[in-house]
Amino acid sequence: MLREGTGARSPAWRVWLRTPAARVGAVGVAVFVGMALLAPWLAPYDPNRIDLTRILQPPSAGHWLGTDQFGRDILSRIVWGARISLTVAVASLGLAAVAGILLGAVAGYRGGWIDEAVMRLTDVLLSFPDIMLAIAVTAVLPPGLPSVILAIGVYNLPQVTRVARGAVLSIRANLYVEAARAVGQRDGAIILRYVIPNALPPVVVLLTLRTAASILTAAGLSFLGMGIQPPTPEWGAMISEARVYLVTAPHLSLVPGMAIAGTVLAFNLLGDALNDALNPRARKALGRGR
Repeated sequence: MLREGTGARSPAWRVWLRTPAARVGAVGVAVFVGMALLAPWLAPYDPNRIDLTRILQPPSAGHWLGTDQFGRDILSRIVWGARISLTVAVASLGLAAVAGILLGAVAGYRGGWIDEAVMRLTDVLLSFPDIMLAIAVTAVLPPGLPSVILAIGVYNLPQVTRVARGAVLSIRANLYVEAARAVGQRDGAIILRYVIPNALPPVVVLLTLRTAASILTAAGLSFLGMGIQPPTPEWGAMISEARVYLVTAPHLSLVPGMAIAGTVLAFNLLGDALNDALNPRARKALGRGR
């Protein structure tokens, strides 16, 4: 039998805190967000400050992660790069969340031709590989931060719409929704007050996982020269600039590569743990294991 306070009846946050992956992921995400928010105070140098007397220096006491081909401090550029990545992730996923939740909620609740039209649109977007869809959007826009945000927002839109619609399909037949209809509330009010709030948990899990993919895609676009442009300290652009120094100064590409890998891993661990915490069956299994 399950002990009191564990298993399927455990609060989601308690199950989440007992998961080692959640703790590791939360620490990694906290470090990433902390770097992004405190970049002006954490970075020891101006990230774009050029010092031609310190070109391609290895890690040292003065420059903990070394310097690049222009003598710029890599640690400072990594810290400021976290702010760029966080900005892209928050803005693009916010855009995808607002549009995707509204489209999915209306499609799932109303059904009929509206549902059919929204689902066919998502099928068209999903027919493109993720990175190809992002490249297609940035190809018709001038390179820069706004283009990357829009491209990654479009890239995440079909997944958010599908998950939101699936959650709404299971919610719209609940008694509280029927009761709201019976007392004469309009569909718009029902969707906003009852349907969308109860459809959010799976969307939140998806957005956490898509944060990792969004950061990776933004780095990929910058690496290809279609995203954030130098000298802005963006991790993918830093790796692109360091390609010609792989043998002579491997730290130039290794450090931003490790920053990307660590951040993506942290968000994936956090997303998996949130999925387990919000899934009653997973909570029950975890409770039996305690």
